[in-house]
Parts: sequence; C-alpha cells; structure tokens
Amino acid sequence: MRVSVVALGVAAWASPSAAFSLSPTTSIASKSSLPLASSSCSPAHSSLPAGLRAGASASVGPSMAMGRREALLAGGFLGAALCVPSAAFAEEAFDEVIPGSDGMGVDLSVKYPKGWVLERKPGTLIVNDDILIACDTDPDKCVFGDVTMKPKVAGADGGFIVVRSVEGDVSGITKDFVKKSVFGRGGKFGAFGAPEDVKFLKDEMVGNTRLLDVKFTAFSPGGTTIARKGIVALSKSGPEVYMLVATTSAARWGKSEVLLRDMASSLKTKETGRLVPVQEKDTGMKKSMFAAQNEERARLEREREKDGIQ
Repeated sequence: MRVSVVALGVAAWASPSAAFSLSPTTSIASKSSLPLASSSCSPAHSSLPAGLRAGASASVGPSMAMGRREALLAGGFLGAALCVPSAAFAEEAFDEVIPGSDGMGVDLSVKYPKGWVLERKPGTLIVNDDILIACDTDPDKCVFGDVTMKPKVAGADGGFIVVRSVEGDVSGITKDFVKKSVFGRGGKFGAFGAPEDVKFLKDEMVGNTRLLDVKFTAFSPGGTTIARKGIVALSKSGPEVYMLVATTSAARWGKSEVLLRDMASSLKTKETGRLVPVQEKDTGMKKSMFAAQNEERARLEREREKDGIQ
C-alpha cells in the first residue's frame, strides 16, 4: 500500500482514526478538503532539513513499509512538523474597504482566532501626527477609528490595527517610525505611561508583508510593569502602511506564539482603484470618559518623576 506521508500526517493530526481511512491514491493535493481553517504554515516546517522539506510529499514505498502503530506515530509527527494549518482560526475575518488619505479605497483584511471578538469603532483609521500628539497629551482629544480583536474571555492576548501615512515601500519603514506609531504614550499600551524597553528582535519579509518581532514593558493601572511580546505586521498600499499589532504577556508567549504569528501573517491589503467615502467618527463618546484615566496617569507620572524614573 502506498500512502502519501504528508496526507497521512495531516489526517493523523486532524483525527488519528482518520489516518487509516485514506485510499491508496490519497495525496497532499486533497488537503484542501480537510476541515482546516487556515493556510498558514507552522514555523516548525522551516526548521526541517532541506532534504526532508523537499521530499516531504514523497510516497511511502515498499522499502519504507510501516505497521499501523509506526504509521500513526510517523503521521502524527509529520502532521505536527510539516506545513500544517492552525486549527485556531475562525473562517470569518475582518475584511473592509477603507479610504486612504488620497480618498482611494484599500481592501484591508485579517483573520482572528475562534473565541475572539471584533470591535470596530467608526471613524478614519489613519492616525496622523496631530492625532498622535493629541493622544500623547489628552485622550479626550484622541479621536479616530479603531479595529480591535480580543478573546471573549479577557486575557493577555490581543490584536489591533494602526494605519499611518508614510513614504516609500514597506521595507524602508524605520523601526523608530513603528515605535512612535505603536508604542507611544498615546497608543494602546500607553494609558498608564509610555511602554519602555521596546526592542525589535526579528525583521523579515514574507511575501509583501513585513513582520517585526518585538518585546516591551507596559504599565498596569497600579504602576507595576508587565513584560509583553508580540509581532507587528506591516503591509503598504497607497500612501499608508497598515500595521497589525498582535501581542501577549511574556509569560504566555510560549503558548500563544503560533496563534499570534498566524494572525499577523494573515494581514493583507490591496488597492481597489476606486474612491470611497470617509467614515464618520463616533459622536456618541462622552468627553469625560477619559477623565479618571487622565488623573490616574498624571498621578503615576508624578510618582515616577519623584522617584527619578524617566
């Protein structure tokens, strides 16, 4: 019996009992019919020896005959090690045509995991320098649209989108620009002080998307520090760069890394070539909603200045 090693591995990963319901002609070409939701690959695949990667779809011949137990063990190993999609992603994704600063539409899409919810606040997603300054000084004046993805049950994992106008292609965007756009005092992580010790650990291009591994320290409402790690994905379309920020606590990184990498890698943008109207901002927000946050942040900054902390 000749069975494709990859097909056997994927089937064993999806359901161990299914590995032995494959027909002798089953091959990797049929993997799209399996109940899997994502087409991104496990990082483990890239760490395999080149020879194994190149010959991963070879069939098992007579010289590689295996019994039921050996086949199941080999199939389970290959299913985990090769290019196997993550089962964590839902089929649905955020997918919306949004206006660029030039008025032209950009199709922006990103997948998020099962068990997460999408929150979309109306308004332009583009954060210009004036908005950044306003967000740094007074959140009451920090008004722009927002797309956030997070678990239904509150936890350390999360993702959000930042859109900034910038010249040049995505590979030329500086890390300082990303740091200022994402990790400033007015950003998602800056409610109780600007994140510190921001360090970019890895920088790679995957297709047209740039992926930056990052670690940093954020502050809690009580002023204690929280170490976080994550990935910032960048995709350039038109005058803007679209950044998906997917992070978790450093303590959960080992459990969440693959999920967050799949999420970051799913970021896609494409110019539509059509004009689209600018979305109206959310006018139902009360100006006083940030008053308590402003007071708490000011108190923490006074304490830190007193202690000589910059």
